[in-house]
This record gives sequence, structure tokens and C-alpha cells, in this order.
Amino acid sequence: MAADGCERWVRGTTRHLIDLARHGDTDGAALALAELVNGPEAGKFVLRTVLAELTSASARMLSAGAGGDPEETAFRVEIRGDADNVVPIDELDPPLRAAVRALLAQLNGSPEDAEYQLDLTFREKDPVAAMTVLVHALLWTADLYDSCEQAGVPTPEWLHDASAR
Repeated sequence: MAADGCERWVRGTTRHLIDLARHGDTDGAALALAELVNGPEAGKFVLRTVLAELTSASARMLSAGAGGDPEETAFRVEIRGDADNVVPIDELDPPLRAAVRALLAQLNGSPEDAEYQLDLTFREKDPVAAMTVLVHALLWTADLYDSCEQAGVPTPEWLHDASAR
């Protein structure tokens, strides 16, 4: 598949996943993610590329929502557990920790660090870990998309471009 065709396929697939999540089709999203993780296109490159698109879209929406000068804005996260307790990032499973760090690196203008963290995310061939990371990133992105739409904050064009698939 040519580079343009690959990017179009990945963005279309990613957009489809986001649409499923945004419309509450958790069964459809879970099935589509399972097919992505276990299907014929499965592989570190495809999974990493989908995660990179989710991370990039989330970072762009968070940055746009924050307003101000991106050069002067520093981002951090506070991770909360099921009991609404603060969870230190180092207590997350390594793949999820790497995904959070990739998002922070994108937000804070360190694309090389983001790429490194994305590589770490799928270092081990563990389909459960891959699914967990993709579900979290998908839900973050879908929630951000909804929040941005409600607040009138710009979203990445490819998220609503039907020709991307």
C-alpha cells in the first residue's frame, strides 16, 4: 500500500473507531479494536500508527482548547483510579504509561520523545496490553472530540473528512 493509501486507511480506521466510541457503540468499538489487534493487518506498525494518530489528535485538541501561546504552555496530567484516588504514573502498566508519556511529549513540543514512547508502547507482543492502550487512547480522543465540539474548539480536519477512509 502506498504511503498516501496507508495514511488514508489508518486515518479512516481511526476515525471509524472514534465515531463508534462517540456514539456509545462499545460493542462495535470493542469488535473493531479486537479485529485491529488480532486481524490480518495486526502488527506493531499498524497498531503504533493508529495510536500515533489518536495521540496526535488528542494533543492537537488539548492544545487548541488550552488557548494561549503553545510555546509558553506546559501540560501535565493527574491520573485517577477507580476510587478517584491519584495514581502515580509509574504505577501504570508500562504500555499505558508510555502512551500517557507520548501524549505529554506531543503536548509539550517534544515529538522525538513522543515517537520513542510510542515505540515503547508495543514493545512486547501482548494483545491484551495493546487492546488496553488502544481503548484508553480511543476514549480520551472521543471525549476530547466531544468536548471540543461543544466548546467550539477546532478539531483535526481528518476526523470529519469522509474521504479519509
